[in-house]
Amino acid sequence: MIVPVHVAQTLANGTFAALAAWPGRFVIEVGASDRNTADVELLPRWSDAFLVTAEPLLDKVSRALARRAPANKVLDGYEPLGQHHARGIVLPIAVGPSLNPEGELQTFHVGRVAGCSSLANVSKGPGRGKFGAWCHNTVEERHVWTLPLKALIGRLPARARVALLKIDAQGYDLNVVASAYDWISRIDYVAMEVVADDCAALYDGQPKCAAVVETMIGYGFVPLGQVPCTPTFPRARYNHFCELELVFRQSEHTRHNAVPREVHELHNLHFNGCEVLHTSDGHKVAGYPHATVIASGSGWSKRYKDVATGLSSHTSFAKLYSCPVACASPKVSGAAVPSDPCVW
Repeated sequence: MIVPVHVAQTLANGTFAALAAWPGRFVIEVGASDRNTADVELLPRWSDAFLVTAEPLLDKVSRALARRAPANKVLDGYEPLGQHHARGIVLPIAVGPSLNPEGELQTFHVGRVAGCSSLANVSKGPGRGKFGAWCHNTVEERHVWTLPLKALIGRLPARARVALLKIDAQGYDLNVVASAYDWISRIDYVAMEVVADDCAALYDGQPKCAAVVETMIGYGFVPLGQVPCTPTFPRARYNHFCELELVFRQSEHTRHNAVPREVHELHNLHFNGCEVLHTSDGHKVAGYPHATVIASGSGWSKRYKDVATGLSSHTSFAKLYSCPVACASPKVSGAAVPSDPCVW
């Protein structure tokens, strides 16, 4: 059953009422699910930002709306329509190209792992290794309202810029960007996921890293730093940590601006960023003569240490780095050598 539902208040000109008078930055998040969401991780750090989130799974939308205020504070009380934050609205929609500029119903493939759900079909091609195996089970298809990104930007105040477009659309990220059409230049930074060139794609028709970088450059965006789409060294495990998180900046509008730290933190090359391999005692095994950043730790505790300053951070600030030799195939070192655990 499909029913028309009122999801946000708008002014006569179509602008979202909740943000019509907002004087600060705007962030658009496409594909939020219910973890690592921008309302939780970014808005507390960007106090001048207003967030527009597009998430087609209704259970994730309901969880987002419930985060706005504790349940015991709003029991049987009024809640503003669609607001999951005092500075944010969440819409139960997908974003992508549409034959109708105002949107249309499209088929959304829902995975057993919700984070695998996508407008794109899961690839049925053969693949080795464990990367993406959790996405192979599609449990149902749903019809979701799909809006082009241009139409969503059009709901912001006139001539407003999008400070950050954060996308996790599972194989559909580049399509989301493309659907901005001639308003693509109104976006400053784009954070998106891409698959490394040496790995198997998760979705039918999903472009890999080199194709995405080339297309984004054609759109007027450049990566924050060097992006090795194929790793310098063979992976210790095939198809392992193949999904890179890349940030692109609008080459003309942002070229004189310092990249915000919060944007840098969204740029993660994982194993592809390893330009040097080192042993546990710090000796170089392979790679470039001098590493300027050392990667260490694992999971949420991974760190990047700047060799020159000695400072450690959660981001490499778009620089390549030295990694424990355990991250690469044993063929690289040629013999058993002492190594710290791989960061990924």
